[in-house]
Amino acid sequence: MKDAEYQAERETLHTGIQAAFAEHEDGALITGWFLVAEVRTPQGTSYLSYRTGDLNGEGLKSWQGLGFLHSAVNAVTEQSWGTEVSEDDDDAGE
Repeated sequence: MKDAEYQAERETLHTGIQAAFAEHEDGALITGWFLVAEVRTPQGTSYLSYRTGDLNGEGLKSWQGLGFLHSAVNAVTEQSWGTEVSEDDDDAGE
């Protein structure tokens, strides 16, 4: 896929994710996401695929994606789905 196609795909996914959350969280703004999907080909082969994105239509950096996955695993383990992110803990400037 070309970069422009990836960006269009990310923007479409972001719009759908934003709409889904807006139904439950009035005023919530989705700023980043990591989607994992199981894909089955017409030949019956299955594999996992992933897509990432942010509100600007860009893909996440690898460390951001890993952070999302780490937080998701912890949320599943603890069954706490509302993980809060503190800007004080943001190390993006380092």
